[in-house]
Amino acid sequence: MSKQANRNQRRGGDKHVSKVVRGEQQIMADRKIKEKFVEQRKNKPLVPMNDLQREYIGYLKDPNISTVVAVGFAGSSKSYCPSVLAIDDYREGRVNKIYVIRPAVSESKSLGYFSGSLLEKALNWSAPIINVFIERIGAAAVEIALDSGDIELIPMEVIKGRSLDNCWIIADEVEDLTVKELKKVVTRQGKNSKLVLAGDILQCDLKVESGLAKALEMAQKYPDLGVAVVNFDRPSDIVRSEQVKRWILAFNREGL
Repeated sequence: MSKQANRNQRRGGDKHVSKVVRGEQQIMADRKIKEKFVEQRKNKPLVPMNDLQREYIGYLKDPNISTVVAVGFAGSSKSYCPSVLAIDDYREGRVNKIYVIRPAVSESKSLGYFSGSLLEKALNWSAPIINVFIERIGAAAVEIALDSGDIELIPMEVIKGRSLDNCWIIADEVEDLTVKELKKVVTRQGKNSKLVLAGDILQCDLKVESGLAKALEMAQKYPDLGVAVVNFDRPSDIVRSEQVKRWILAFNREGL
């Protein structure tokens, strides 16, 4: 072999070695980033702020209770608590999917009318729940989960015929579900799934019977349904802020 060939071989070998070294360095850097991400995302456990929240969280965590109905004042964490537990279960691999359901009669637009990315649409459509997800696992992870369908937003128009297994189902603003729509939601629940129906009957915009009111009635009438009910109807249950509590109590005194 010529001297030039030897030099070229060495140069090629050096290039090969440098690529391997750079690759190893990149792997180590990626590991450090991942470890840093995991460390940063070690979320604090969900801690109840009052006795009723403790009861609520207990029902949500109980594997023998598949359906929980939460009613009462705004700002009492009816949606926050299941959102935290759902996204934590998803992150730890205890469930495969999270479904978020909103009523068609809600004052918000249907999902398809919003522009932007899936994450932007989700934030517009169900910001309180999606923001909790972002707080727990980060915006990038939430966007990936939305894109893959692991987190799915289901408008009432397209829920019929679905079977929702191994998941959390969070139905928010259920006061604006009709009884017919309520039936569609509760009959979607499949195996190894937790269904949460959350709402405030005082904020119902329907001109017909609220599905949430019917769910409460049926839960009491048919104990074999095994539905747990939590009613955040005390002023002390409002934990969003003192100002919110004052406003809600003032509206109640006004009969509004």
